[in-house]
Amino acid sequence: DDEMGGSGNGGKIQGQVGIWVHDENHRPAPNVIVRAAWSGAITGTTRCTSDEQGYCKMESRPFDNEQGITLTMTVKGYDNPGFLFDKKQNHEKDGDSDGTTIRIQR
Repeated sequence: DDEMGGSGNGGKIQGQVGIWVHDENHRPAPNVIVRAAWSGAITGTTRCTSDEQGYCKMESRPFDNEQGITLTMTVKGYDNPGFLFDKKQNHEKDGDSDGTTIRIQR
């Protein structure tokens, strides 16, 4: 799940990226705080907490809607000490990212 919300030129938009958190047996991992960083059109860090299905959605701060802008989100790890973040196991079924970093273009 990746998109830039908003319509047309002008105004403000924001990046949104959906993340699924699961254990080594692909069971959903709820209540995990995922940490990520934005770069490109805006910079900064963000967090979201996975729900019962292991899903959470990252949302960037709003920024100016302009043609040709790019926004990149990189998963940095978990804030939960009980969970091991194994970057090598990151993956994505859609194929538009490597499971760790995704680039969104307007």
